Amino acid sequence: MIRVTGTKQEHLIVVPDQPGKRLLKKFFYWLLFGAFSVGSFLLGEYLGMQSQQTALVERDLLRVELAQKRAEIEGLTQEVTTLRVGADVDRQSTDNVRLTIKQLEEEKFQLQQDLSFYKNIMAPKSEDKGLRIQKYDLQKTEQIDRFRLKLMLTQVSDNNRLLSGLATVSLVGRQDGIEKSLSLKDVSEQVSVQNIKLGFRYFQNIPGPDERFAELVIPQGFEPDYVLVVAQSRGPKPKRVEQKIPWQFEEAVTDAPES
Repeated sequence: MIRVTGTKQEHLIVVPDQPGKRLLKKFFYWLLFGAFSVGSFLLGEYLGMQSQQTALVERDLLRVELAQKRAEIEGLTQEVTTLRVGADVDRQSTDNVRLTIKQLEEEKFQLQQDLSFYKNIMAPKSEDKGLRIQKYDLQKTEQIDRFRLKLMLTQVSDNNRLLSGLATVSLVGRQDGIEKSLSLKDVSEQVSVQNIKLGFRYFQNIPGPDERFAELVIPQGFEPDYVLVVAQSRGPKPKRVEQKIPWQFEEAVTDAPES
């Protein structure tokens, strides 16, 4: 047998041709691939459903928690509102108490003033007894030419007999640079006479028996400087008093200055 040296010999295997077997293998492979694909799809669907179920559960839990938080917030809001209302009530009560205390203190002060006033009339300590111009109250109004005036005359005496006499009230000032005097009846409708009659035991208000004011209407161009009050009592010991009350505006009733 002749051998060829120097050349690699390849072994060939001869197999029979089986087309049916090849087709069966391909079918098997496609079947396996299809099963794998279907399994993957079903597994994905299952996992997706599981994830969806978990998400739904978490969503429901979050909804419950949200509702609880909202209820807590509402409860806290109501509590805060209640506390605020309580604080406002307490503050209002405190303000009312302070206002009441202030009013009582003012009333107490006024009562003390009134008590001192009546004591001086009923049991005077001063030797200067008889007729006095005790108080005056001069006020502005919203109109620049209108004012309000009230006077109080008193009798300081041990026996407090009926005092009688006359009083005149005048506004003294200037008009066009010239000194001028106007009677109270010329500038006020509440006073009809120039000489006001006096008749009292303890005190008398001008313009009337009560504590009303005389409404003053100042003529155009007239500039008041002061109010001149002259009072003359009659009787065994007549007394004449005269006071100039500056044209000033006080917040409260002011004692008339001594002339």
